[in-house]
Amino acid sequence: MKRWLTVVGVAGNIKETGLNDRERAEIYLSYQQFPSSLMFLVVRTEVPPASLSSSVRDEVLAVDRDQPVSDVRTMDSAIRESTAGPRLTADLFVLFVVIAVLLSAAGVYGVMSYVTSQRAGDCDSFGARRLPERHSGYGAA
Repeated sequence: MKRWLTVVGVAGNIKETGLNDRERAEIYLSYQQFPSSLMFLVVRTEVPPASLSSSVRDEVLAVDRDQPVSDVRTMDSAIRESTAGPRLTADLFVLFVVIAVLLSAAGVYGVMSYVTSQRAGDCDSFGARRLPERHSGYGAA
């Protein structure tokens, strides 16, 4: 025997578990016909979302007193949580790049300092080569 289901809604570009998911079409069924242990309620509002959390909780409990309401959060916090892993990876990459640049700069400085110190005897302060000193009769003992 075939069972009829009531379609409550249809959406065309859903990313269910994260922003990296592939977009796909989704249909929404009545929870009375297709019960699930995992349900979400999304509310769009013009006012700050935090000010509505208690009102939405009260309305859900008014419909079904036994329905647990948990993990109330804004969409911004859900997106921030979804992108936390890639953001951490990018931050660590930037940190390692900065460390690599600093180590490279220190290495170049060290090599240049060493080469310069090795050649310091060849030049005086004006960059001219030193000539061997002549011994004249003046001041010689």
